[in-house]
Amino acid sequence: MINPKMISDQTSSVNQPLVNDADTHDETIMTDHLMDHFSTWYLVTVLSVDLFKLFLHHYRESHPADD
Repeated sequence: MINPKMISDQTSSVNQPLVNDADTHDETIMTDHLMDHFSTWYLVTVLSVDLFKLFLHHYRESHPADD
């Protein structure tokens, strides 16, 4: 059985206007934009370090140190 009170609570919370909607929207866009940049640079950095470690490992295997 569906509770009518639950449905009315859900619809009333959706229809309430947000305070400072324009400011919140601008801040959200800027935050998302900065997080996109951060995640991109983090991914590039992690991949670069992993590739460098892989290269170094293969280089050391193919060029043994002469002791």
